[in-house]
Amino acid sequence: MYVHKVGKSDKETRNHIKALCEPYITLACLRMGDWRRDEYVNQDLIEPFRGGVNTLFSEREAIRRMTEGKELGQEFINAFMKLAEKVYDYEATKLYYKANYDSEKPVTEKVLADGLWRVIVRETYALKRKSAAWPLPQFMNIMAFPRTTATPFA
Repeated sequence: MYVHKVGKSDKETRNHIKALCEPYITLACLRMGDWRRDEYVNQDLIEPFRGGVNTLFSEREAIRRMTEGKELGQEFINAFMKLAEKVYDYEATKLYYKANYDSEKPVTEKVLADGLWRVIVRETYALKRKSAAWPLPQFMNIMAFPRTTATPFA
């Protein structure tokens, strides 16, 4: 039995993709002032088991081109900015409901950047991969057995 963990090559890939996405995330953070005026707080955005922000095909394509290092072009930059606005509204709604409906805490650049990075990780297969296979010992405590990631092959 093996447990798959993040290896050195996975970390290098993640850092490379993060460096490719950083300019676009920064550009989205600069547009936050426009979105703050048109903020959309809605309970439906944070339904349980929804999985976060819904992405359209054009937004997924923008993320794919961004993570592969291709030039986006204006149409894909616009699609990414629409996605960033949806992430902004999602994060604003989460903050609003965490504050028990009392006060609105503004979405900071870090919160928006983290939310965008979560969407990028969710939509990019190369960031989900865990390449290093670590063998489990033959005899181990039943409570120490990792039930979800153990596989019978390397």
